[in-house]
Amino acid sequence: MNGTAARPRGAGSRPAVGPHELFARPRRTVREAGPGTDTWSGNERAIRAFSKAGFREEGRRRSTVLVAGERHDTVLFGMLREEWPETAR
Repeated sequence: MNGTAARPRGAGSRPAVGPHELFARPRRTVREAGPGTDTWSGNERAIRAFSKAGFREEGRRRSTVLVAGERHDTVLFGMLREEWPETAR
């Protein structure tokens, strides 16, 4: 079983929460950037969900996550305050 049979069709196609709810830790920079989040490079569903929610990939930390004996990158996502959707303001 590859894990897809147990999920209903369409599950994961829309983010369950908005971008303002996704960040777990605030980031502080000179410009007071908006929310940010991250995931490991093998988590394609999260990468798609973050992208659909308006986040942009900002960078990668290479070979930082060990999953099932294999090394993966940490993918960093962010959103500038100007990019926040109107509903999140």
